[in-house]
Amino acid sequence: MPEHTYFALLKFGKLEHLEALRDKGHLHCKPLNYFADLEDECHRGDPLEKVSYLHTIDGAEIRIKDVDAPDSEYKLVGTAHTGVVQKSYEVSPGNLFCTYSFRLDKEGLNKEFIIPEECLKLGDHYLVIKDFEEFIKRVGQRLSALNFSARHGFVGYKDFSKFIGTKTVFEKDVSYRFQKEFRIFITNPTDQPLDIEIGTLADISEICQIDDEHTIMFFDVNE
Repeated sequence: MPEHTYFALLKFGKLEHLEALRDKGHLHCKPLNYFADLEDECHRGDPLEKVSYLHTIDGAEIRIKDVDAPDSEYKLVGTAHTGVVQKSYEVSPGNLFCTYSFRLDKEGLNKEFIIPEECLKLGDHYLVIKDFEEFIKRVGQRLSALNFSARHGFVGYKDFSKFIGTKTVFEKDVSYRFQKEFRIFITNPTDQPLDIEIGTLADISEICQIDDEHTIMFFDVNE
C-alpha cells in the first residue's frame, strides 16, 4: 500500500473566521463537552465525545434474587437485547481544534475530490494549510509558551455498536468517517473555550471559495 506523502488540512467556516486564522493564527478551541451536547445539521456534535469507556451489551440476561435470601438462586426476569454501558468524563478534560484532512500518495494528486455535503453547511469558504509540519510546529511552540499540554493526531473511526473498552479522544464512530478529522487536543479542565493566537499563517495557508462543483484538487508545486 502506498505511503502517504502529501498532507493538507482544511478548515471550513465563515470568511471572517478564516481570515482571523490566516492573519493571526487564531485558534478557537471549544471544550470537549461542547461537542458532546451540540446538535446541528453539520454533524459537528457527537454525544460520545465525553465518553471514556464503552461496553456494548448484546443479549445479556437480567437475573435477580431476594435480598433477604442471599443463598437463593438468581431468577431470570428478562433479556437485554441491546444496550451500552458508558463511563463519561465528569469535567471536560480539554479543548479541541478540529480540521478536515487529506492524506495522499502521489496517485492522489491531480484528481478531483468532492467536498462532503456536511462540510458545505459550515460556510462557502475554506482555509487550506499547505505546510502540515510547519503548522504543527508553530502550534506546539505557542502552546508550550502558554504552558499548555497538547496532543495531536488523525482520528480513528470504529464501529462502536460492537465495541468494548477504553475510548480515547482520537476515536469516533464510523458514522463520522466522512469528516476525515485531524484534531489538536489541549489539556484544560476548566470546561471553557480557549482563544489562542499563534501568529500569521499567511505564508503556509490560503483561503479558497468553494466552487459550484464542490470539488478540490491538489498538485505538487515542485513538479
